[in-house]
Amino acid sequence: MKNSLRESRKIPSKRLSFLLTPIVATSVLAASPSQAATFSFAQAELTITGLTAESDFIDSLNEAEIDAISKNEDAPVEVINSPAVVNITNTPPEPIEIDTFATSEAFGENKDYLGTGNTNAKIVGNFDVAQGEEFAFNFEAFVDLETRIDDSSIESAQAEGEIGFWLFDTTGLSDKELEELSDNLLTADTNNSFIDQALEYFTLVGNLNTLGDGDTLTSKKSDKILVTFEDQVVDFDKEAENEFATAVVEGSLQRTFNKKSNLTLFATRRTLVKVAAPEPSTDLALLISGTLAAIAATYKRQKNHFTSRNRN
Repeated sequence: MKNSLRESRKIPSKRLSFLLTPIVATSVLAASPSQAATFSFAQAELTITGLTAESDFIDSLNEAEIDAISKNEDAPVEVINSPAVVNITNTPPEPIEIDTFATSEAFGENKDYLGTGNTNAKIVGNFDVAQGEEFAFNFEAFVDLETRIDDSSIESAQAEGEIGFWLFDTTGLSDKELEELSDNLLTADTNNSFIDQALEYFTLVGNLNTLGDGDTLTSKKSDKILVTFEDQVVDFDKEAENEFATAVVEGSLQRTFNKKSNLTLFATRRTLVKVAAPEPSTDLALLISGTLAAIAATYKRQKNHFTSRNRN
């Protein structure tokens, strides 16, 4: 399985009707002969299929952002986010399918530069479930990370990938309260506090940092999440100049409710890359902060009402 996991990035994935696709964002500051170099790569994908319930609404947020700056014309730095997609298909009587996918890459040469890129997708779906009806879906989560440097004394590279979903019982909330909850989820940080509030949850999180400790690749789930396949390949050698972490998890959720219920499903996909040589000085950090808006940013949000909502 090791070879298939590590080669996965070379295989193009088939995509359906892209609802939200931030543009490919690239910044190249210079060209120079190759010397010391850094590289960071992060890919994450979440696919949910076979949803057994109809959705009242699905609210989506998709962001992609880059920063790339150098104090030296001989220090090129490039950052790319592609394609940063949220794809939702609803073709009755077929069940709703959700797919979100993104790749972030950063590359730098020589020194006195900093490049960062990140993508962030959030999806909120609301579902009505009848008494005794089963709420179920299948999922596949995939994270692939790599960092590479040439000179550990001045260079650093970081890569992060995160996939997660949480199912909440929102029975009894009014339409207005459900809309407010959706808005709050789309602006919330995904942290452990979600686990305490969720009926069911699953997370797959990876982090690589070439300088120091902190390399991780972990998955967590609630009891009713059934994992049918899981595999990972990692190299966390903090003394090495090249590290990687790849994981794929396939599974399903099946849960029956003894009363008529309203459920809210919240799903996320996030990638982050960073390259620096050396870690940015105060002047460089301030310059980046001051030019953030001018470099590159994309933001899109789309709400889809699939069925009319009738509540007392």
